[in-house]
Parts: sequence; C-alpha cells; structure tokens
Amino acid sequence: YGDRLDPVGDISAMRSMEDLVAPGGILVLAVPVAADYVVWNCHRVYGPHRLSLLLRRWEVLDVLGLEEGMFETENYLPEQPVFVLRNRRP
Repeated sequence: YGDRLDPVGDISAMRSMEDLVAPGGILVLAVPVAADYVVWNCHRVYGPHRLSLLLRRWEVLDVLGLEEGMFETENYLPEQPVFVLRNRRP
C-alpha cells in the first residue's frame, strides 16, 4: 500500500522473472483468465490481449485448464489455467 500506480507492473514482473529463472529454465505460472480487465491497482484478469503481452518473451510449453470460451466471459471469479513456460533468454 502506498505503491505508485503501475499499469504495466505485471509485464515488468515477468521481465524480472527472466533474470531469476535460468536460461532455458522452466516457470510454472497460473493467472486468472477471462475478458481482459484491470481491477484498480489490485489485480488483473488476462484475456487474449494482456495474456499475449505477459507471455511474449517466454516459450509456452504446455497449458493446463485453458478451455474454449474462457476469454469471452467477464468473470469476476475467473479460472486460473496453468502455463508451463521456458525462459528464452540466452
């Protein structure tokens, strides 16, 4: 609390993860998925646009629990599929 607002804080955090996960290393990530929206500075729900920004620098190896139509709902208690990612950083 008292943090300054950062509309791309989640994207920045994923970039920081590139330094924490070894090159070629694996990250298992679960994020809420539905239509894209930001709830103030509290949390985000990932739709096709924001999710692609979040994962663009990672290789997606597998996705568990992502079902057709999840991005089309405006769900305030969304499901959280699991993404298995590989760090592309050399």
